[in-house]
Amino acid sequence: MTKRKITLISGNILAFFLLAYPSFCKLSAQTSGVGITNPLKDATLAGFIDTILAAVIQVGIVVVTGSIIYAGFKYVTARGNTSKLKQAHDGILYTLIGSAIVLGAYVVRQIVMDTITQVLN
Repeated sequence: MTKRKITLISGNILAFFLLAYPSFCKLSAQTSGVGITNPLKDATLAGFIDTILAAVIQVGIVVVTGSIIYAGFKYVTARGNTSKLKQAHDGILYTLIGSAIVLGAYVVRQIVMDTITQVLN
């Protein structure tokens, strides 16, 4: 299968579930008499945002760590070749920029959480 076909099929499946989910919820609530339980561990918007951002930050830390190791490996194996050294320097620079973005996401998370808790209190 081509990448385009896989993307199209997965998009159609996602659209089906997103469009059909409210109907399934209504049907199950009518037939069983029991409401749908919340699958998320957070019941508030602030908790949900905090959970999403915490997951993004954790993944970002792993990616930044792996990128630093890979850029260092490229730097060591360049052995004086100027083009490979430039690629290694660029990799280190992009890794530092990525780590600044992850740190910025953490700061934004803290600001958003503080703002939400102040507004709700």
